[in-house]
Amino acid sequence: MALGFKTIHSAEGMTAARRTLHQVGRWIAEGRLDDGTVVSDIIVIAESRTAVEAFRPVAEAEGVRHVVCVGDDGRIWNPFPEGNWLPMPMVP
Repeated sequence: MALGFKTIHSAEGMTAARRTLHQVGRWIAEGRLDDGTVVSDIIVIAESRTAVEAFRPVAEAEGVRHVVCVGDDGRIWNPFPEGNWLPMPMVP
């Protein structure tokens, strides 16, 4: 099985984002893309943490577990990693 990636951008608007996330959720549930390619999971990549925060509730409702973003450093970041995380105190 293969891991898939799908990009999403807030400039498309929330209606388009909902359609995309619904489609990705269907692919995950079926374990395959529309062309029959088998996938084990799909990671959605957004342009910013703000976009991830906006898309996350819709993604979760559609069964999309992973929405990540590209940071200022050009790396992929998961703003909501799994696990129990405690806030860190600010160090002066």
